[in-house]
Amino acid sequence: MADGLQFYKDIRDWAEAYEENYMVPAATNKKTADELVPLLLFYVPERYKAAASAIVSVVMGNRLRAAMM
Repeated sequence: MADGLQFYKDIRDWAEAYEENYMVPAATNKKTADELVPLLLFYVPERYKAAASAIVSVVMGNRLRAAMM
C-alpha cells in the first residue's frame, strides 16, 4: 500500500464492486425501506411528510433506491 490516498481508492473501488454485486432489488430490502422511511420521518410534521419522503429517496442514491424498490 503506497499511502492513505491509495488505501482510500482501494476501499472505494471495493465498496463500489460490492454494491454492484450485492445491492440488488429484493423483497427484504423493500420491507426494510417500508419500515425505515417512517422512522426517519417520525419528527417531520404531517404536512411535510410527502415532500420529506421524496427527499429521502433522492438522498438514497440510484443504486440504494433501486435495491429498496
